Amino acid sequence: MTSYKVSPITCPLHLAKGPHWDANTQTLYCVDIFKGTVHSYKPSTCQFSTATVGDGKSEMAVIVPVTGEKDKFLVSMKNDVATISWDGVSDKTSKPEIVASAEPADNHNRLNNGKVDPCGRLWAGTTGRRLHPTELEFEEDVGSLYCFEKCGKVSKKLDNITISNGLEWSEDCKKFFYVDSYRYNVMAYDYDNATGNICNGKEIFKTKENCVPGLLDAMTIDTAGRLYIANYVGAQVVVIDSHTGKLVQKIPIPAEEVTSCAFGGPNLDILYVTTGNTNPSAKHPIAGRIFQVTGLGATGYAGRSVVL
Repeated sequence: MTSYKVSPITCPLHLAKGPHWDANTQTLYCVDIFKGTVHSYKPSTCQFSTATVGDGKSEMAVIVPVTGEKDKFLVSMKNDVATISWDGVSDKTSKPEIVASAEPADNHNRLNNGKVDPCGRLWAGTTGRRLHPTELEFEEDVGSLYCFEKCGKVSKKLDNITISNGLEWSEDCKKFFYVDSYRYNVMAYDYDNATGNICNGKEIFKTKENCVPGLLDAMTIDTAGRLYIANYVGAQVVVIDSHTGKLVQKIPIPAEEVTSCAFGGPNLDILYVTTGNTNPSAKHPIAGRIFQVTGLGATGYAGRSVVL
Protein backbone atom coordinates (compact mmCIF):
# COMPACT_ATOMS: atom_id res chain seq x y z
CA MET A 1 0.00 0.00 0.00
CA THR A 2 1.13 3.57 -0.65
CA SER A 3 1.70 6.31 1.91
CA TYR A 4 -1.42 7.76 3.47
CA LYS A 5 -2.62 10.77 5.46
CA VAL A 6 -4.96 10.82 8.47
CA SER A 7 -6.94 14.04 9.02
CA PRO A 8 -9.78 15.06 11.39
CA ILE A 9 -12.87 16.33 9.54
CA THR A 10 -15.48 17.00 12.25
CA CYS A 11 -15.91 18.36 15.74
CA PRO A 12 -15.57 15.79 18.56
CA LEU A 13 -18.40 13.42 19.45
CA HIS A 14 -18.81 11.30 22.57
CA LEU A 15 -18.83 7.84 20.96
CA ALA A 16 -19.38 7.94 17.20
CA LYS A 17 -20.42 4.74 15.41
CA GLY A 18 -21.99 3.29 12.29
CA PRO A 19 -20.48 5.31 9.40
CA HIS A 20 -22.49 4.86 6.21
CA TRP A 21 -21.55 6.39 2.87
CA ASP A 22 -24.61 7.23 0.76
CA ALA A 23 -23.47 7.40 -2.87
CA ASN A 24 -26.76 8.96 -4.02
CA THR A 25 -26.31 12.11 -1.92
CA GLN A 26 -22.51 11.91 -1.52
CA THR A 27 -22.99 12.11 2.23
CA LEU A 28 -21.49 10.31 5.21
CA TYR A 29 -23.90 9.46 8.03
CA CYS A 30 -23.19 8.18 11.54
CA VAL A 31 -24.58 8.20 15.10
CA ASP A 32 -23.38 9.18 18.57
CA ILE A 33 -24.32 6.10 20.58
CA PHE A 34 -25.21 7.50 23.99
CA LYS A 35 -26.32 10.98 22.89
CA GLY A 36 -29.31 9.87 20.81
CA THR A 37 -28.11 11.86 17.81
CA VAL A 38 -27.52 11.28 14.11
CA HIS A 39 -24.96 13.15 12.03
CA SER A 40 -24.19 13.94 8.41
CA TYR A 41 -21.03 15.14 6.70
CA LYS A 42 -20.85 16.42 3.13
CA PRO A 43 -17.25 16.43 1.83
CA SER A 44 -18.15 18.79 -1.03
CA THR A 45 -19.00 21.58 1.42
CA CYS A 46 -17.42 20.26 4.65
CA GLN A 47 -20.82 20.75 6.29
CA PHE A 48 -21.33 18.70 9.45
CA SER A 49 -24.87 18.50 10.84
CA THR A 50 -26.41 17.01 13.99
CA ALA A 51 -30.00 16.04 14.78
CA THR A 52 -31.61 14.63 17.91
CA VAL A 53 -33.79 11.55 17.45
CA GLY A 54 -36.92 11.43 19.59
CA ASP A 55 -36.20 12.51 23.16
CA GLY A 56 -32.49 11.90 22.68
CA LYS A 57 -32.44 9.21 25.38
CA SER A 58 -32.22 6.06 23.24
CA GLU A 59 -28.88 4.38 22.67
CA MET A 60 -28.20 4.27 18.94
CA ALA A 61 -25.77 2.44 16.68
CA VAL A 62 -27.21 2.34 13.15
CA ILE A 63 -28.38 4.80 10.51
CA VAL A 64 -28.99 3.61 6.93
CA PRO A 65 -31.11 5.13 4.15
CA VAL A 66 -34.31 3.39 3.07
CA THR A 67 -34.35 2.31 -0.57
CA GLY A 68 -36.55 4.43 -2.81
CA GLU A 69 -37.62 6.93 -0.14
CA LYS A 70 -36.05 10.38 0.00
CA ASP A 71 -34.85 11.55 3.43
CA LYS A 72 -36.04 8.37 5.14
CA PHE A 73 -33.71 6.30 7.32
CA LEU A 74 -33.74 3.17 9.44
CA VAL A 75 -32.07 3.63 12.82
CA SER A 76 -31.50 1.46 15.87
CA MET A 77 -32.83 2.62 19.24
CA LYS A 78 -31.87 0.40 22.20
CA ASN A 79 -33.21 -3.00 21.03
CA ASP A 80 -35.57 -1.63 18.36
CA VAL A 81 -35.18 -0.52 14.76
CA ALA A 82 -37.27 2.46 13.67
CA THR A 83 -37.77 4.74 10.68
CA ILE A 84 -37.20 8.49 10.79
CA SER A 85 -37.39 11.30 8.28
CA TRP A 86 -34.47 13.74 8.19
CA ASP A 87 -33.25 16.20 5.60
CA GLY A 88 -29.66 15.77 6.80
CA VAL A 89 -29.42 19.37 7.97
CA SER A 90 -32.18 20.12 10.52
CA ASP A 91 -31.42 19.70 14.22
CA LYS A 92 -34.41 17.40 14.80
CA THR A 93 -35.76 14.34 12.99
CA SER A 94 -39.35 13.20 12.67
CA LYS A 95 -40.82 11.08 15.43
CA PRO A 96 -39.36 7.56 15.23
CA GLU A 97 -41.73 4.80 14.14
CA ILE A 98 -40.78 1.36 15.45
CA VAL A 99 -40.48 -1.28 12.73
CA ALA A 100 -39.26 -4.28 14.71
CA SER A 101 -37.73 -5.28 18.04
CA ALA A 102 -34.78 -7.59 18.51
CA GLU A 103 -35.16 -8.12 22.25
CA PRO A 104 -37.40 -6.92 25.11
CA ALA A 105 -36.93 -3.30 26.12
CA ASP A 106 -36.45 -4.15 29.78
CA ASN A 107 -33.26 -6.20 29.39
CA HIS A 108 -29.76 -4.74 29.69
CA ASN A 109 -28.69 -5.38 26.09
CA ARG A 110 -28.62 -2.91 23.23
CA LEU A 111 -28.07 -3.10 19.50
CA ASN A 112 -24.42 -2.22 18.96
CA ASN A 113 -23.52 -2.44 15.29
CA GLY A 114 -25.38 -3.07 12.05
CA LYS A 115 -25.01 -3.19 8.29
CA VAL A 116 -27.17 -3.95 5.26
CA ASP A 117 -26.44 -7.16 3.36
CA PRO A 118 -26.34 -7.53 -0.47
CA CYS A 119 -30.09 -8.31 -0.53
CA GLY A 120 -31.07 -5.19 1.39
CA ARG A 121 -31.63 -6.81 4.80
CA LEU A 122 -30.33 -5.13 7.94
CA TRP A 123 -28.10 -7.24 10.17
CA ALA A 124 -27.47 -6.02 13.70
CA GLY A 125 -26.43 -7.63 16.96
CA THR A 126 -26.80 -6.91 20.64
CA THR A 127 -24.12 -6.40 23.24
CA GLY A 128 -24.16 -7.12 26.96
CA ARG A 129 -24.07 -4.47 29.63
CA ARG A 130 -20.71 -2.82 30.35
CA LEU A 131 -19.83 -3.66 33.95
CA HIS A 132 -17.11 -1.04 34.52
CA PRO A 133 -16.95 2.50 33.11
CA THR A 134 -13.23 2.46 32.29
CA GLU A 135 -12.39 -1.25 32.03
CA LEU A 136 -13.27 -3.57 29.14
CA GLU A 137 -15.60 -5.68 31.27
CA PHE A 138 -18.99 -6.72 29.86
CA GLU A 139 -21.79 -9.08 30.75
CA GLU A 140 -20.83 -12.15 28.72
CA ASP A 141 -22.74 -14.36 26.27
CA VAL A 142 -26.10 -12.57 26.62
CA GLY A 143 -26.35 -11.00 23.16
CA SER A 144 -27.35 -12.28 19.73
CA LEU A 145 -26.97 -11.45 16.05
CA TYR A 146 -30.19 -10.73 14.15
CA CYS A 147 -31.37 -10.20 10.60
CA PHE A 148 -34.23 -7.73 10.10
CA GLU A 149 -36.23 -8.61 7.02
CA LYS A 150 -39.29 -7.20 5.28
CA CYS A 151 -42.60 -6.75 7.12
CA GLY A 152 -40.92 -6.62 10.52
CA LYS A 153 -39.65 -10.21 10.47
CA VAL A 154 -36.64 -10.79 12.74
CA SER A 155 -34.51 -13.93 12.61
CA LYS A 156 -31.71 -14.85 15.01
CA LYS A 157 -28.46 -15.87 13.32
CA LEU A 158 -26.11 -16.35 16.28
CA ASP A 159 -26.44 -16.36 20.07
CA ASN A 160 -24.11 -16.39 23.10
CA ILE A 161 -22.63 -13.11 21.86
CA THR A 162 -20.96 -10.65 24.23
CA ILE A 163 -20.21 -7.62 22.02
CA SER A 164 -21.69 -7.89 18.53
CA ASN A 165 -19.58 -5.77 16.19
CA GLY A 166 -18.04 -6.03 12.73
CA LEU A 167 -20.15 -7.27 9.82
CA GLU A 168 -19.11 -7.64 6.20
CA TRP A 169 -19.67 -9.76 3.07
CA SER A 170 -17.32 -10.89 0.33
CA GLU A 171 -17.78 -9.44 -3.14
CA ASP A 172 -19.06 -12.76 -4.49
CA CYS A 173 -21.60 -12.95 -1.62
CA LYS A 174 -20.32 -16.37 -0.57
CA LYS A 175 -18.67 -15.37 2.72
CA PHE A 176 -19.90 -13.49 5.78
CA PHE A 177 -17.32 -12.02 8.14
CA TYR A 178 -18.16 -11.30 11.76
CA VAL A 179 -16.62 -9.97 14.97
CA ASP A 180 -17.79 -10.68 18.49
CA SER A 181 -15.23 -8.43 20.19
CA TYR A 182 -14.89 -10.62 23.28
CA ARG A 183 -13.77 -13.59 21.16
CA TYR A 184 -10.66 -11.62 20.07
CA ASN A 185 -10.94 -12.95 16.54
CA VAL A 186 -12.56 -12.60 13.13
CA MET A 187 -14.89 -15.36 11.95
CA ALA A 188 -15.77 -16.30 8.36
CA TYR A 189 -19.00 -18.14 7.56
CA ASP A 190 -20.34 -19.67 4.38
CA TYR A 191 -23.17 -17.37 3.28
CA ASP A 192 -26.30 -17.99 1.20
CA ASN A 193 -27.26 -14.66 -0.32
CA ALA A 194 -30.79 -15.72 -1.25
CA THR A 195 -31.80 -16.95 2.19
CA GLY A 196 -29.35 -15.12 4.45
CA ASN A 197 -28.31 -18.40 6.06
CA ILE A 198 -24.81 -18.70 7.52
CA CYS A 199 -22.94 -21.89 8.46
CA ASN A 200 -19.51 -23.48 8.85
CA GLY A 201 -17.94 -20.75 10.95
CA LYS A 202 -14.14 -20.63 10.79
CA GLU A 203 -11.72 -18.45 12.71
CA ILE A 204 -9.49 -16.56 10.26
CA PHE A 205 -7.71 -14.04 12.50
CA LYS A 206 -6.67 -13.91 16.16
CA THR A 207 -5.74 -10.63 17.85
CA LYS A 208 -3.29 -12.03 20.39
CA GLU A 209 -1.28 -13.97 17.80
CA ASN A 210 -0.90 -10.73 15.84
CA CYS A 211 -0.09 -8.45 18.80
CA VAL A 212 -3.33 -6.46 18.42
CA PRO A 213 -4.35 -4.86 21.75
CA GLY A 214 -7.82 -4.01 23.01
CA LEU A 215 -10.90 -5.17 21.10
CA LEU A 216 -11.79 -5.55 17.44
CA ASP A 217 -14.78 -3.35 16.61
CA ALA A 218 -16.66 -2.65 13.36
CA MET A 219 -15.19 -3.14 9.89
CA THR A 220 -15.41 -2.64 6.15
CA ILE A 221 -13.94 -4.35 3.09
CA ASP A 222 -12.12 -3.11 -0.01
CA THR A 223 -12.32 -4.36 -3.59
CA ALA A 224 -9.26 -6.57 -3.05
CA GLY A 225 -10.93 -8.41 -0.18
CA ARG A 226 -8.99 -6.73 2.61
CA LEU A 227 -10.89 -6.13 5.86
CA TYR A 228 -10.32 -2.82 7.65
CA ILE A 229 -11.17 -3.35 11.32
CA ALA A 230 -11.44 -0.63 13.96
CA ASN A 231 -9.28 -1.44 16.99
CA TYR A 232 -11.08 -0.15 20.08
CA VAL A 233 -8.60 0.93 22.77
CA GLY A 234 -5.93 0.20 20.21
CA ALA A 235 -5.75 3.60 18.48
CA GLN A 236 -5.63 2.06 15.03
CA VAL A 237 -7.34 0.33 12.15
CA VAL A 238 -5.95 -3.10 11.39
CA VAL A 239 -6.08 -4.45 7.85
CA ILE A 240 -6.22 -8.19 7.17
CA ASP A 241 -6.48 -10.27 4.02
CA SER A 242 -9.87 -11.99 4.22
CA HIS A 243 -8.64 -14.82 1.99
CA THR A 244 -5.56 -15.75 4.02
CA GLY A 245 -6.25 -14.17 7.41
CA LYS A 246 -2.84 -12.49 7.31
CA LEU A 247 -2.27 -9.08 8.90
CA VAL A 248 -1.51 -6.64 6.09
CA GLN A 249 -1.21 -3.24 7.76
CA LYS A 250 -1.84 -1.18 10.89
CA ILE A 251 -3.12 2.39 10.40
CA PRO A 252 -2.57 4.53 13.54
CA ILE A 253 -5.48 6.86 14.43
CA PRO A 254 -5.05 9.74 16.95
CA ALA A 255 -7.79 8.44 19.24
CA GLU A 256 -7.75 5.47 21.59
CA GLU A 257 -11.40 4.49 21.04
CA VAL A 258 -11.52 3.65 17.33
CA THR A 259 -15.01 2.32 16.68
CA SER A 260 -15.72 1.82 12.98
CA CYS A 261 -14.77 2.64 9.40
CA ALA A 262 -16.30 2.90 5.94
CA PHE A 263 -15.09 3.76 2.47
CA GLY A 264 -16.57 6.82 0.80
CA GLY A 265 -15.89 9.89 -1.28
CA PRO A 266 -16.61 10.37 -5.00
CA ASN A 267 -14.15 7.60 -5.91
CA LEU A 268 -14.77 5.44 -2.83
CA ASP A 269 -11.08 5.71 -1.98
CA ILE A 270 -11.35 7.63 1.31
CA LEU A 271 -11.54 5.60 4.53
CA TYR A 272 -13.74 7.38 7.09
CA VAL A 273 -13.00 6.37 10.68
CA THR A 274 -15.27 7.08 13.66
CA THR A 275 -13.86 7.41 17.17
CA GLY A 276 -14.93 8.07 20.74
CA ASN A 277 -13.78 10.22 23.63
CA THR A 278 -15.58 8.67 26.61
CA ASN A 279 -12.39 8.78 28.69
CA PRO A 280 -10.59 12.00 27.70
CA SER A 281 -6.82 11.81 27.70
CA ALA A 282 -4.05 14.32 27.07
CA LYS A 283 -2.44 11.66 24.91
CA HIS A 284 -5.23 12.00 22.33
CA PRO A 285 -6.48 15.62 22.44
CA ILE A 286 -8.50 15.35 19.22
CA ALA A 287 -10.21 12.05 20.03
CA GLY A 288 -13.91 11.71 19.26
CA ARG A 289 -13.67 13.22 15.82
CA ILE A 290 -14.35 11.49 12.53
CA PHE A 291 -11.11 11.09 10.59
CA GLN A 292 -10.47 10.56 6.92
CA VAL A 293 -7.60 8.43 5.63
CA THR A 294 -6.49 9.36 2.13
CA GLY A 295 -3.77 7.94 -0.08
CA LEU A 296 -4.30 4.30 0.89
CA GLY A 297 -4.27 3.15 -2.71
CA ALA A 298 -7.43 1.16 -2.07
CA THR A 299 -11.09 1.49 -2.96
CA GLY A 300 -14.14 0.11 -1.23
CA TYR A 301 -17.90 0.02 -1.62
CA ALA A 302 -20.67 2.50 -0.91
CA GLY A 303 -23.11 1.66 1.88
CA ARG A 304 -26.22 -0.29 0.95
CA SER A 305 -29.70 1.09 1.57
CA VAL A 306 -32.18 -1.08 3.44
CA VAL A 307 -35.24 -2.55 1.73
CA LEU A 308 -38.39 -2.32 3.86
